[in-house]
Amino acid sequence: RNDRADCSPDFNSRPSFSPDGRSSLCVQGGPQSLIYYAVHQAVVVPAEGGQTRALAPALDRNTTQTRWSPDGASVYFLLEDDRTVHLARVARDGGKVEPVTTGQRVLTGYALGPEGKIAVLAAAAGMPAEVYALEAGAMRPLSRRNEALLADVRLGAVSEIQYKSADGTPIHGLMITPPDYQAGSRYPALLRPHGGPVGQYGHEFEELPQFLAAQGYVVLLPNPRGSSGRGEAFQKAIWADWGNKDAQDVLAAVDDAVRAGFADPARLGVGGWSYGGMMTNYLIAQDTRFKAAVSGSSISNILAGYGTDQYIREYEAELGLPWKNVDLWLKNS
Repeated sequence: RNDRADCSPDFNSRPSFSPDGRSSLCVQGGPQSLIYYAVHQAVVVPAEGGQTRALAPALDRNTTQTRWSPDGASVYFLLEDDRTVHLARVARDGGKVEPVTTGQRVLTGYALGPEGKIAVLAAAAGMPAEVYALEAGAMRPLSRRNEALLADVRLGAVSEIQYKSADGTPIHGLMITPPDYQAGSRYPALLRPHGGPVGQYGHEFEELPQFLAAQGYVVLLPNPRGSSGRGEAFQKAIWADWGNKDAQDVLAAVDDAVRAGFADPARLGVGGWSYGGMMTNYLIAQDTRFKAAVSGSSISNILAGYGTDQYIREYEAELGLPWKNVDLWLKNS
């Protein structure tokens, strides 16, 4: 146990015994002091108790939904990486992590069957999640629930963006252009900071951004510092310092879109939900370029909000007690 967080209580990552009953497999959340900024690792624990052992200690990425292979020789898990989530596996004794799926997509679930059969729930930027069978490295569709929808709508094109923040840090994300986008024309643009803050925009179907793109907007979906998918140092870069480096990172996405000729600098909007709403508040307090802003399910005065929501333990772990760290609480407020 030492100072590591307990195994995840998430149903999809629940602890499970190996087929031979000698080991238990689970996801461990990192040092408790890092709360959600820590990378989650697949670990095994001897059934009789003892020290946990990471299966891929050098893997600086989040792992979830751990499963034993039917023969117990290896462990499967979902591996989050830069804008993607894939199925991967590693030997039960550890070693090299082997990708099972690849490409620009996000997997949200999978099942292991007999004789090596695998089914996955996967989405892509232009395709809502469907069930596929993995066969000889290819994905064969098993469900087609969204064919009618996709036949009736036109989607905006999704492209990867990469640019540098004000201090030179490389930032990645996605951009959606309107279905009728004409190259060389500038469009009104909407910046959509994501929630979390530990989370990421990936190659999966995003309903609201697609709806906004269909109204004629260029939609920017950046993954600033604090986002997942690029390692623990990137995730914890905003520790106790909200609305600073991450705000610079998302503002640089707007600068990049304007510089590249996609966004009209006179027609810019911003909006997000949860931490994305908090980021919206931070942005409009330090930059006047946005004509409209929508802040959903957010907080502005962190100090005044102390003790009024379910995040009190996280706030205390990151910012300390407000009566002992008033300056830090005010800084973030």
